[in-house]
Amino acid sequence: MLRFLRRQFGRYVDDSAGYSVRVKYNNFPGMDVIYREGSRVMVVFAEIMANLKDLQLDLRTVGLVWEPPYDSEAISEGHRTVVLNRILTGLKYLGYNVTTIGRLD
Repeated sequence: MLRFLRRQFGRYVDDSAGYSVRVKYNNFPGMDVIYREGSRVMVVFAEIMANLKDLQLDLRTVGLVWEPPYDSEAISEGHRTVVLNRILTGLKYLGYNVTTIGRLD
């Protein structure tokens, strides 16, 4: 199976699985990790540490629903785990050393 991965500045794209992960500073040292699957979007909070490649990802912000207009669609626990694993893979590919805080509720 051929996999197509692309890396742009601050963005990881897996074309074969149909998702992307992008990081965006939000009130530094806060960061938004934007997960996109097709037209659905989820925003997860992370915080950059003193070493700018160390990142803490807050599991409590891995959504139960998508961002609008898909906010009426619930996300199953199994799919949240898939999303989390994809986010961690994307962040690792972008060069971040990720630790998680909190837990999936």
